Amino acid sequence: MDTSSMQCFPSPGRAHATHHQHPLIEHLRQHLVLTNHLSRQQRQALSRLVPLLLCGEQSAMHVFHQENDRLKDQPLSHHMHQLQQIEADEYLHEDALQQLMRQLPLPADLQKIKRRAQVFYTRIDRLSHDLASHFATISQLDACVCLVMNAIASSDLEGSAVARLFELIKNDEAKHVTIAREHAGQLGHIVNVDNSAPTIHVELIKLLMPEATAFEAIGIDAERLFARVIDLAEKRSPQPTHEVSVARPMVGAA
Repeated sequence: MDTSSMQCFPSPGRAHATHHQHPLIEHLRQHLVLTNHLSRQQRQALSRLVPLLLCGEQSAMHVFHQENDRLKDQPLSHHMHQLQQIEADEYLHEDALQQLMRQLPLPADLQKIKRRAQVFYTRIDRLSHDLASHFATISQLDACVCLVMNAIASSDLEGSAVARLFELIKNDEAKHVTIAREHAGQLGHIVNVDNSAPTIHVELIKLLMPEATAFEAIGIDAERLFARVIDLAEKRSPQPTHEVSVARPMVGAA
């Protein structure tokens, strides 16, 4: 697969920090072919799900690259080091998912899948009224990504190289949740006045719902997964979450 077909967003440039040692780097070295032992149906399902996650990594690369650029003239603190490490993580995750995509079949409607993801991640900016609320929203989104990554790692793929890849990415994203939330607080975010969290959870479900059958193909109960995302919104925000139907749609539905 031509990796240019999976560029939702152009690269922001060289990262402020890079990883030379990381469990994911070692995993990729040990498993040059990540899709061994996967069925044709499982590969097809992943070919529809991975683009949605890959676009998210590319969006996160931009967010943390821009924030590290903004802070580059300030004295390096432990917190700034953490932000740079997140940026390095996102670059590594993007590279890992690109490697996986090269080993998967090309969906006939890949451009449509990409476009849905581009619209979703671009809309995140519009849900935030300032930089502080933007990072609060990112923290919420990363928590949701952890649910999705964990579901894939614990699915029928469990025990495979692909499942381990998602588990390793999930481990990083779990750390990002806390750091992004702390950064939002340092920027002046006040949790009690935030009303973006329910919106981002509902919008994420709308992004994922057209691929419910792909989730089911690898042994994930899509309705249960989406319900867990809603539960997460209810736990993390004082605002009521708008109802959203989690009935299973047709694959590729708009």
